Amino acid sequence: MSPMPVYPARRHTVGEQGRVAGRPKTMETHRGTGIVKHGKPDQQHRMLITGLALEELKRHACDLPESFGLGRKIERYQGKRPLTLYRWDLECLLDTLDMVVKEPRGYPCDNSLEPGKRFRVWFVPHDDPRCVAIRGLFDELRGEYRRAYGGDYW
Repeated sequence: MSPMPVYPARRHTVGEQGRVAGRPKTMETHRGTGIVKHGKPDQQHRMLITGLALEELKRHACDLPESFGLGRKIERYQGKRPLTLYRWDLECLLDTLDMVVKEPRGYPCDNSLEPGKRFRVWFVPHDDPRCVAIRGLFDELRGEYRRAYGGDYW
């Protein structure tokens, strides 16, 4: 029986045209762990998020789809330094917050899970301070995306 071959770090080609959703043509995984690293051509966006907007963003971090560790990054973020985001991070945040701010029933709020009580979601009007804060963050993220990449991607 032959010994198992040792493979170098993998490089993945993304899409036939070479670019999908702003990602570089090739993405390298970090030491074979499957964690995708950003490349040199990827533009960084540094944003300082504080106060009620940060609290509400952390509350909606569980709604984020898998996006290369963005959920964990937001959960650990404390609002003291600018948060570094890449294009795919902006797109993921914009998609999630777009669903939240455009909910026709109002801004979704939830009960904390107390022992013996069921989880329940209720909606508050769009002029609630929590909704105003998250809408302001959404507008700021959308403005940053438009400045950097020109227009909405959705």
